[in-house]
Amino acid sequence: MPVSPFWSTYGSAITKHLGAVGPHDEVFALPFTIPFTDAIRPLPDEHVNFLLYNLANTTLSADGSNGSYATELNAYLKAVLLDSHQTPGAQEDLDKAANDLKAAQKNLEKTESEAQKEYKKDRDRDRPPFEQWTNLNYPEYGYARDQLSSAETGYHQAYDYFHGQGFDELQKHQKKVAKALDTKADHPSYNMPVRNDKGNSTFAPYYRSGDLERQLNQWIKHGGKSETLFEVKVDDATPPGTKAKHAIYLKFTTKGLYKCEIDLGLWDIPDVKTLYPKRKSGASNALDPKYARPISFLLAYDPKLEVEIKEGTGEDVKLNDSATSGTSDDKPYVAVLGILGRHFAA
Repeated sequence: MPVSPFWSTYGSAITKHLGAVGPHDEVFALPFTIPFTDAIRPLPDEHVNFLLYNLANTTLSADGSNGSYATELNAYLKAVLLDSHQTPGAQEDLDKAANDLKAAQKNLEKTESEAQKEYKKDRDRDRPPFEQWTNLNYPEYGYARDQLSSAETGYHQAYDYFHGQGFDELQKHQKKVAKALDTKADHPSYNMPVRNDKGNSTFAPYYRSGDLERQLNQWIKHGGKSETLFEVKVDDATPPGTKAKHAIYLKFTTKGLYKCEIDLGLWDIPDVKTLYPKRKSGASNALDPKYARPISFLLAYDPKLEVEIKEGTGEDVKLNDSATSGTSDDKPYVAVLGILGRHFAA
């Protein structure tokens, strides 16, 4: 935003309401003229979820670019390199287990084919089903199946041993994020139902922000009382040849403010870059430190900007003229004044 007395005061007011900012936090002040939602009719739960998801899932940066947190987290997990967790010498065991598995699979295919030929030769009317028949007449088939089962177990053990203790935990994290990104099924605490402005329903990563639905519908149903957030002098406006002192003031008012803390649910891995610092060569720069994930945001009901021309100086100031600015159609709406974001670790 341009550096001016109004925007400087506006940004300071937003920062004050969003709370203290840590070393990795940044407040992003947003234009109050862009509606988060209109305030004309009550909002159903799924539509509030849709609004919240679009805001909470958007990563922010000072240069204006953005991304999707859940998608970025998923991309990061898929490219994790666990070589620091691998056990020395485990590669040879894994290769041997893989060769044993292939040999057992081929042996079973060959043995089953030979057993089927013998089974077809048996013309006994009381001939039992193939599996039962082999138990009595072709035990080699059972031995081959047991060998395959043993080889599969050996391979899975060698695979887990090769990847180390962190592998199972990584898979759990990957499955959690996959559930959150599953747009076709409801996984409580992983994703939630959303319905957009066109009435289309789907599922999206789980976000929750306190009593957001209650607060939005309270404003919509009952309105609010106008209060001044701040007032700032922006320019002198004394006409040439006059003795009276005039000045232009901007007064920012709302009919309600609400700070929303964002809860991501069970699928989030907040310390993922500490848990898994190494990634595969050539992996995308997911969770880039220049981006910040929304932590909380400040909503305003029916924000207005009043332009006032005042006459006088010091305490002897009186209103001479004023005008009010909102949206073009002047219907009540709710706006996001600012977002507190936390940058990803380097």
